[in-house]
Amino acid sequence: MKKYAIFWLIGTLIILLGGCRTPTGPRLRKVGQARIGTAYDVYVESGYAYVTGNDGVVIVDVQNPKRPRKIGAISIGELAMGIFVKEGLAYVAGAGQGVFIADVSVPSNPDMLGHYCDGGMAHQVRVAGDFAFVADGSDGLEILDVSDPRTPVEVAQLSSKGQGVGLTLVDTWVYLANSHTGLEIIDVADPHTPKRVGGFSGTGGIQAVDVGEGWLYAACHGQGVKIVSIGGGQAAQVVGTFFDGGKGEALDVWADADKRLYVADNRDGLEVLDVRNPSAPYEIAQFGQFQPSRAFHSLFGDGDLIYIADGRGGLLIVELEDGH
Repeated sequence: MKKYAIFWLIGTLIILLGGCRTPTGPRLRKVGQARIGTAYDVYVESGYAYVTGNDGVVIVDVQNPKRPRKIGAISIGELAMGIFVKEGLAYVAGAGQGVFIADVSVPSNPDMLGHYCDGGMAHQVRVAGDFAFVADGSDGLEILDVSDPRTPVEVAQLSSKGQGVGLTLVDTWVYLANSHTGLEIIDVADPHTPKRVGGFSGTGGIQAVDVGEGWLYAACHGQGVKIVSIGGGQAAQVVGTFFDGGKGEALDVWADADKRLYVADNRDGLEVLDVRNPSAPYEIAQFGQFQPSRAFHSLFGDGDLIYIADGRGGLLIVELEDGH
């Protein structure tokens, strides 16, 4: 009798424990991958991913993210670093070759339209209205009139002491990531006369920035991620830091609408932070690990899907799943 009582007790405990599982946190899982050569930057628009690499841009159909497939390419004959796509036009930051503009209204058959080069080092480009804003290395911020994409024209330049390597554009403000000096905040209300109005240093340099709901997130050299208050566009005050002490380096950041920050790290892969309390961010998920000759260079978020330029791994697509 005692024997059966013990079995009953064990069975009851199993049922109770099984019905009272502790909820798990969110996790990242691989959805798909396109091995398209070395990938440095990615931008997704209308079901297509535009991925920069050693010979230009590869265009990947990601309408089925489980089976991404290459359908076209924009060849510039040299390294392409940054990419932006808007209204059927792709703007390519072509390193020492300047900025290229291509018609991608038919992604499988892109058509090169225009090109501008002044000898700088074009790292990243963003477009608003008739103007393209370029993080142009030691030339700082370069502004082009692209109202006629066949003949882009420089209208202004604001030089930097270091290297302008990334930027984000919000309203009439450009937030320029300087890999040597830190953050530069530039008023571009009049694109012909940009004005440096603020920023901060002491970060060891910044590789990339993103802005969401009054907060700026900066990927800093060797110092993790800084969260910065940017009330009124000009003021910049660091309020929070995430640094896990690893050997990796944050190369790109993206903030979603749910107060989660995605960090592309060249050794630790993709890290997801909870930034609901900007002064105390913490990690809630991580994906990938260091492999020789591979690194998560940049990322693009679209809903719960994250598209990653994975170095020699090409284009990697992962998904954030809520815990349950």
